[in-house]
Amino acid sequence: VFKNIEDYDLAVENYLNAITANPFEEKYAKAIAVISQIMAKEGDTEYRRKEYEEAIEYYLKAVKYSPDYTIALFKIARTYYKTGDLENCQEYLQQNIAIDNEQEQSHKMLGDIMRKQGDVDKAIHHYNIAIQINGNYSDWTYILLHVC
Repeated sequence: VFKNIEDYDLAVENYLNAITANPFEEKYAKAIAVISQIMAKEGDTEYRRKEYEEAIEYYLKAVKYSPDYTIALFKIARTYYKTGDLENCQEYLQQNIAIDNEQEQSHKMLGDIMRKQGDVDKAIHHYNIAIQINGNYSDWTYILLHVC
């Protein structure tokens, strides 16, 4: 009912209570994941409108509901990067990597931040990880590293 009236906080709270009562029923966790995806889509809409603060709020809600939602974590970081807030960007990229070290976009963006901050060694480290995960970065990174 709460999901249908778009009171997502209460919906998630009740789904969490249902999980506690019946931890073997997967549909409650799936319902929370759907709500997280709804929040991320709302964030995407705000991001496209260049309403970055609102986008971040939606992405943060998505992560609040599903803390391991790596796509939303990356979108938070990407939005902070877009606004020039490299400190918060770096924080969320590191959270994302802590959940899943195979996040090549997060490693690439951390490399970008380190390069901007003049730490070429750390930039190369993160670019190399991104290349190991996704070989499509290799040509671009080769050129970039020679510019560094």
